[in-house]
Amino acid sequence: MVLKNVVLIFIVAMTVSCTSMKYQSSLVSLEYLNMDLKKVDAVFEIYGQPNYVTDSGPAYNKYYYKHFEVTAKKEGGFLNSIIIYSQVFVDENGLSVGDSYAKLNQLIPQERKLSENEDLYIYDLKNSISYWFDGNNILKIVLAK
Repeated sequence: MVLKNVVLIFIVAMTVSCTSMKYQSSLVSLEYLNMDLKKVDAVFEIYGQPNYVTDSGPAYNKYYYKHFEVTAKKEGGFLNSIIIYSQVFVDENGLSVGDSYAKLNQLIPQERKLSENEDLYIYDLKNSISYWFDGNNILKIVLAK
């Protein structure tokens, strides 16, 4: 009976601990995502380890999180880009994933470049931000150097 109680207490404690950790990690704000972080280690310090990592060519690794992904150089870990998929993130132009193309046209600075291929994006030259959209809404925001 005592062993059953100890096992039950252990299971409850582990469940509460794991639930608490999961809840805490979801509270981390995406506002800290920016290219000023410089290295992937700084991303790890704020957001923890990624869900998984893939090889992104000979010079880069891609680190996948729930609401964003980071591309960094294999040698030195310097950030190349941060791709945001979450509507929670608001960039320095006041735009979020899901915002309309009309809002994008209204808020983005005049210094911009439209995509020249079949992909649909607008590049904010001043802030080095790409907005990928489906013709109606922003699908992802890409921060780059």
